[in-house]
Amino acid sequence: MNAILHGCKGVNDCRIQCQIFFRKSSMSFTVKDEGHGFSWRKQLRRAVTPDIEGGRGLQILQHYAHKFTFNEQGNRIHVFRSASENSPTEVHK
Repeated sequence: MNAILHGCKGVNDCRIQCQIFFRKSSMSFTVKDEGHGFSWRKQLRRAVTPDIEGGRGLQILQHYAHKFTFNEQGNRIHVFRSASENSPTEVHK
């Protein structure tokens, strides 16, 4: 959804690519758009409060994903989730 709302904003004929992989003990997905990207490092450091309307996507992702990576530009993300409930979240920069 963010690729549609934010990633392609201001880009005509923007394409979004999604790949989803299911394995016995894990699942992962990659989303890439042709937009300009965003400063994901800055967003990860940003304080988020429950009273704001938006901007909590990365914090939610940190709670549910076990690993996620961005490309430098910030227009591609790869998310990994293991079937194991005890896996810690890793953010690879």
